[in-house]
Amino acid sequence: MTTRLTTVVALILAVAVTDGCSRKSRAGEYYDEAKKFSIIPPASWEPRTDKGVDVVFESPTDRRLPMYQENIGVAIEASGSRSLDDFVRVSMTAMYGKTRGDQVTASATDFDFGNIKAKRLVIVTPVEGRSVPIQTVAYVAVKEKKAYIITGSTIPERFSTFEATFDACARTFRVE
Repeated sequence: MTTRLTTVVALILAVAVTDGCSRKSRAGEYYDEAKKFSIIPPASWEPRTDKGVDVVFESPTDRRLPMYQENIGVAIEASGSRSLDDFVRVSMTAMYGKTRGDQVTASATDFDFGNIKAKRLVIVTPVEGRSVPIQTVAYVAVKEKKAYIITGSTIPERFSTFEATFDACARTFRVE
């Protein structure tokens, strides 16, 4: 009986110590161990890591709309010693200016995800070879010489349908 009680107590202590040291995940969370960030994408959106960003979540395919599949992407890159405003001005202009230079930033406002101050930009960008532009909301934060960029993209006529989804997802972004 004593041996059994000792085993049970040892097991409970092992679980308590292990649980106290482990990272707590949130329901539906995507966690990148190497980059130490997490985000909660919409429930049915599939993660992909082959699009030139750290991760992109694609909406379920809508066969009625063969032109574009909504997505939410996360990219992390070095920001150097740039402030948030400088990074947004220089890097985002360079990123979205690569198409034809006639992108339109519809708005730029303050935004917060987790404990990081961020900017929220809404950008309409023509895409070469397509008759319909892409509308993107980009959430940009700079912390400890890293830039965190979350984007949500769709075609302009569907942007209002997905804007709240993009905002809600961005608000779940966390950096360890």
